[in-house]
Amino acid sequence: MALAVHGFGAEGHTRYSQFFRNGYFETVQVLELRYPEFGENKRTSLGGHIYEENFINLLKNMRDEYTHLGVGTEMTCMVSIIGADKVDLVKRSHHYNLEPHQGIFDRKTLVLPDILLHSDLSEVQALKPVFDLVWQSAGLQRCLNYSEAGEWSCSWP
Repeated sequence: MALAVHGFGAEGHTRYSQFFRNGYFETVQVLELRYPEFGENKRTSLGGHIYEENFINLLKNMRDEYTHLGVGTEMTCMVSIIGADKVDLVKRSHHYNLEPHQGIFDRKTLVLPDILLHSDLSEVQALKPVFDLVWQSAGLQRCLNYSEAGEWSCSWP
């Protein structure tokens, strides 16, 4: 097993990754609660396209490492958001023209079904079903960072 610790915030380490001998890989990121002016209703944001870019880059790096190690690159992705009731999907909901009930999660713990990331798809295409599930969990039909044709077309700053 290999462990890498990334980032250090006021509360301690904010991210870590583990690669296990059996080929399993785990990565965890702790989001800092922002907006202290909301008191008990402190919230943070996944950042919409920001977490997607991070996911895409992570999958690319994992595939590169797995290829280097001679391990197959077909993977299963499992996503959980703990404290989801304190998380907004996007920072700027007006960019996406969201209704007030959209872009927020309706439960404390969000555990999405496992998604197979086919090795013959690009990282962007392999992760689309994952992103769609996250957005659907926040009250939207699909990930709005993909065009109707299924191309990742995020253009927000």
